Amino acid sequence: MNGKHGAPRRRLLLIRHAKSDWAEPELADHSRPLADRGRREAPQLGKALVRAGWLPDVACSSTARRAIETWQLIAKELPSAVPLERAPGLYLAGPRDLCLTLQETLDTDSFAEAGCVAVIGHNPGLSAWASKLANRQVDMQTSTAIGFELADLPDWRKLSPQTSGVMRLWIYPPDFACE
Repeated sequence: MNGKHGAPRRRLLLIRHAKSDWAEPELADHSRPLADRGRREAPQLGKALVRAGWLPDVACSSTARRAIETWQLIAKELPSAVPLERAPGLYLAGPRDLCLTLQETLDTDSFAEAGCVAVIGHNPGLSAWASKLANRQVDMQTSTAIGFELADLPDWRKLSPQTSGVMRLWIYPPDFACE
């Protein structure tokens, strides 16, 4: 799919990790696993992404355990393997740092041309970035995916906090609660 002037259209898929487990309060935040609910919802989110046709070419995840586990469960539902880049800079990052970390992570020839990139991370940063991209208030609860088409982005190395997008997808747990 091409945008204006024949430039390929880039798609950004923001995914908030599934529900985490708080049963062990002494665990460091970074080490918290998924709760049972999160382990049920993440595969359903993967199936919903397949139905919607939002299949990432590459995924970039926070290094937090709950984010990695979320992606692993989503990825099992996808029709083909998707490379995962673990990016420590995505952990609890705000919109600017999310964008810059993604730009740095994808700063290779093999990923710069990716059509669709999934980012697995945390609030409040993901909701703030989605709100900026959508130009309206967005609240991403756990197990939510929001997809944007990004305007005039020749490759991911040109991504910036000023990049604009159009929201094309919003999937959250009630969308797949009956499955």
